Amino acid sequence: MSNPATSNTSTTPSNPPGLIYSGDYYLKALTIITSDGQIVDLKNNYIELNIYEDLFAACMTGTVLMGDALDLVANFKLHGNEWLQIEVDKPSLNKPIQKVFRIYKIGKRDFKTASLQNYIIYFCSEEMVLSSQRFMSKSYKGMIISDMVKDIMLNQLGVSSNKSSNGLWDKTTGLFNIIVPRMNPLEAIQWLSTRAYSSTGTLFFFFENRDGFNFVSYETLAKIPVYQKYYKIPKLTTNAQDNINSVNYLQIVQDFDILSSGRYGAFGSSIITYDLVNRKFSGAQFDPNQFTLLNDNLPINSTKNRFNSPILGNSDYLLKFYPTADSDPKSNGSYPENWL
Repeated sequence: MSNPATSNTSTTPSNPPGLIYSGDYYLKALTIITSDGQIVDLKNNYIELNIYEDLFAACMTGTVLMGDALDLVANFKLHGNEWLQIEVDKPSLNKPIQKVFRIYKIGKRDFKTASLQNYIIYFCSEEMVLSSQRFMSKSYKGMIISDMVKDIMLNQLGVSSNKSSNGLWDKTTGLFNIIVPRMNPLEAIQWLSTRAYSSTGTLFFFFENRDGFNFVSYETLAKIPVYQKYYKIPKLTTNAQDNINSVNYLQIVQDFDILSSGRYGAFGSSIITYDLVNRKFSGAQFDPNQFTLLNDNLPINSTKNRFNSPILGNSDYLLKFYPTADSDPKSNGSYPENWL
């Protein structure tokens, strides 16, 4: 988001909900709160504000690009024990983002003139900083993964009930006996997420968005109605509203890499488990064909090599070994063969 003070655009009631122009937002609050209670208003000093929500990141993060002629860093002795209060809304939505983040870094500090300096303030949710300060070791017996994740959030991170209940939350399948071996709480949640699966075998995301923390399966996310479709086409007119669905620049950051995908088991893998109680080995194979797909396309076709073997479904790519301690695997097994 660019500072609206540099934009000549305005929002009219006839515009549809959401962003039409780069300045179509209402920044009601952008304030630093220091550890000793001082309040610093940044609305007249910031150049750019970015807030990130990422399916692959546990917490929300963001940056503020500053044009500072008041030397706020020195005058307010900023050192990382400060909070950043943000309240921003989009036209006609009346559903503002109202959050208090933790400032954890100031970077790229350039002195443009004797009185002006540019730098970037990095911020994140308080839970990310808190998690880095704590370790947990805990055993869970006969519980589903989603209940373990909620227990860590409430009792290890002290997340409020609103922040843990307003987001999407799916129940996982399977009862597990698991020991979390001295991990940061968020690290433990991500570790448990790799062992979570739904009744149809789809995997889980753990992430934070404006509504709170979410623990949800691929399947649920795929069923959410599409908000907007975008197309790579040139701009049709100079009217921004006519071009709202057009994307005139598109970059593919990464495409296929069969060597890397093979090493990480995307085309197939196998697992050997050893039951420490009953002293028994067992094995299972992972084949992408057996899982629910989000579309109709497999990651690669079944073309065979010179030894008449396809890439897809080759369990020799990756071998995992996992010890288990299921006293009675028939009634309360951890089923690691269902993990990815």
